Amino acid sequence: MFARVSSKSLLALAIVAVVLGALQLAGAREAYPHWAWLALPLVLLPALSSMRSARSGAPASDDAARLTGVAARQHEALSALAEIDRAVLSSASTERVVQSLLRKAPPVIGCDVFAVTMLPTDAQPQARTLVVRAGGDPLEHRPGCDLASMQSLSSEPHGHWLEHVQSHGIGSCLAAQGARHVLLIPVFVDALMTAVLAIGMTDAAGLTDEGRTYAADFAARLGVALTASTHRENHYLEGHYDSLTGLPNRRYLTERLTTEISRAQRDGLRLALVFINLDEFKKVNDSAGYGGGDAVLREASARLKGCLREQDVLARYGADEFLALLPGIAADFNAGKVAEKLSAVLSEPFPLSGEEYHLGASIGVSLYPDDGRDAAKLLHSADVAMSRAKAGGAGRIMFFEERINSEVASRAALERDLRQAVHQRQLTVEYQPMIDMRNGKVVGAEALLRWRHPQRGLVTPAEFIAIAEQSSLIEQMGDFVRQTVCRQYQSWLASGVAPSRISLNVSGREISRPDFVEHIEALLRDTGMRPFCLELEITETLLVDNSSRALSTLKRLHEKGVRIAIDDFGTGYSSLAYLRHMPFDVLKIDRAFVADIGKNQESDSIVAAIVAIARSLGKELVAEGVETEQQRAALAQKGVEIGQGFLWSKSTSPEQYARLSRASACAALPAYQAA
Repeated sequence: MFARVSSKSLLALAIVAVVLGALQLAGAREAYPHWAWLALPLVLLPALSSMRSARSGAPASDDAARLTGVAARQHEALSALAEIDRAVLSSASTERVVQSLLRKAPPVIGCDVFAVTMLPTDAQPQARTLVVRAGGDPLEHRPGCDLASMQSLSSEPHGHWLEHVQSHGIGSCLAAQGARHVLLIPVFVDALMTAVLAIGMTDAAGLTDEGRTYAADFAARLGVALTASTHRENHYLEGHYDSLTGLPNRRYLTERLTTEISRAQRDGLRLALVFINLDEFKKVNDSAGYGGGDAVLREASARLKGCLREQDVLARYGADEFLALLPGIAADFNAGKVAEKLSAVLSEPFPLSGEEYHLGASIGVSLYPDDGRDAAKLLHSADVAMSRAKAGGAGRIMFFEERINSEVASRAALERDLRQAVHQRQLTVEYQPMIDMRNGKVVGAEALLRWRHPQRGLVTPAEFIAIAEQSSLIEQMGDFVRQTVCRQYQSWLASGVAPSRISLNVSGREISRPDFVEHIEALLRDTGMRPFCLELEITETLLVDNSSRALSTLKRLHEKGVRIAIDDFGTGYSSLAYLRHMPFDVLKIDRAFVADIGKNQESDSIVAAIVAIARSLGKELVAEGVETEQQRAALAQKGVEIGQGFLWSKSTSPEQYARLSRASACAALPAYQAA
């Protein structure tokens, strides 16, 4: 019998052996043993047919060509499936599996256009389709998805031919590549359709039964890949997130903390770790049961998240414990402010089943690098600080380092007193004269805010302005100063001693107000003060940090006649780039350079450079902190015309300023002699 078997039939049998051997070497035989046995009859049938042809005298050359083509297609199909399965077994990403499909599937299926559509999910709310023409590169589309048609497709697991290709979201993507007929095959993950394979043909008859079978095989492989990816994602979520609150868990927090420490070390930054333990949580479980306790924990996590920035991380660390990771904090007191917010939201009552539960929290704070340079040490320091807070009584906040506790407590007390001072009108405005150093005449005034505390006495601006800028107090205080200045100007105008301009400071927070220009306009209109008599002082840092918004606001004010002065020039960025576009009238030389003028070559050179800049731009110069006749003479010699400082007067009351102004009208203002 064997003598009658053609050489081509023997070749077919040899191909079977080679394919099976290749599959076994690839490791696919153990993972998917059915492949080999499904492939075996597909290859043996042509071989047996060839044997029958040999017996019947059929032409051997036709059989050989047909056998070779079948074997080649089957080998290509099995190779493609094996590659995809290896990707699945190696936990490759879904994206990698899809790319393999786009590259391998079209020639195996025998289609003209091939596409994979990932249907919308919570993470990806819009469908995503990758389309490829045979032999071309993939193109991405974001087609609209008709959910109704997608739902009907899910009931046709073997595929559905589209009747109207152009009007279908997915079909239109293939039609754009020349397909006239499109077969859609659903892909399932746990019985839920999550993707669609689309087979595009210019001629529907061109898709053979064999090609359709391979398309179904590819759809099944994609389903396996998506299922594996979903399971991996679920496994990650289970290992890194808390199932009750949805927050990251202890493991995630520890890993993220390690990453943030590395970033902080590299970039020279600071970070804080805030350990939060709910007070009196046990009474919720005792009275409302574990279901009530779970509800409180979910509400507590929502409140805490609402207090944090986008880059911060809030994690559930234990049964009634949370941790907040604050990367990139600018100063220790910022961490204290955040801790106070967290404490405040947890001190509010928790309504539950008609009852209200008052809990609060004990909070501990550790800082990198002060309290630890690795995750374990920082976590331990925060835990120790929280334990100290709890031992001291409910609702307390403690830093790991006692020095910081004292500083934060002092700062918090000062902020409380400052809020009270704003409401009880403990703040006053004093005026320091600006002097024309050529003739000693008073030509203007700078308005300066002063705070006389009932117990502390005079609190310097250096102590309270920074606190005010960290809160909304700076806006209230700024409004108070501007209203006081404009009213005082009108009073001086009626008395005949009004200065040509009154200068006052404006913070970056105020400049950022969207209604700031309208606010100034209303103030000038209501008080009758002329715009060119009001001079707003800003810092170089404000310009750089808020460049676009600040520039727009200042341009609008300048166009309305309000004068602009750049304060402390030379201590910040001193960039000529922003000066070219900046609408300003005055450069104020910082007192640090004035103090050393005539004694320090560097200060002399800096002042000379500032004078040259002002002259080249046609701007006025004012020197701050002039305290001696030698400084006045040196500044005047360099061309600085206006000065202010203790040489003539400290900041003083409106009445004393009026007397100085009248005196200077008659003779040069004498040097001020401090008492």
